[in-house]
Amino acid sequence: MKTLVIVLTALAVLASGTVPVVWAQTTTKSETKAGPPVKTQASAPAAAPAQKKEPEKKAEKKDSEKLDLNTASAADLKGAGFSDAEAKKIVDGRPYKRKDDLVKKNIVTKEKYEQVKEAIIAHQVKTEAKKK
Repeated sequence: MKTLVIVLTALAVLASGTVPVVWAQTTTKSETKAGPPVKTQASAPAAAPAQKKEPEKKAEKKDSEKLDLNTASAADLKGAGFSDAEAKKIVDGRPYKRKDDLVKKNIVTKEKYEQVKEAIIAHQVKTEAKKK
């Protein structure tokens, strides 16, 4: 009985050591049609975390480059493609919960919104905490 337990334990250890290698191996469709599949080793797991961090940085960068409807000056809004009248309406209609509030509140047309929506964002304005 002891021998059986030792053998099964050894097999379990060996099997667990080879499972990740099997998961990392891949084949392509052309390899399966042409003949026996050729297995290749996938990239090292250490490279994956570095790739995950880049999209997060890009997302943060994109948001920081966008013009905030709740804090931008009229001149900044004009630079983003709004007319003088639209910029004034935007400033007067603050605060905005979402950038599509511009269309919902009839400040700009849907066509104008489609032109500028990638360049704008509406961050929530934090109000000061009430003093006791």
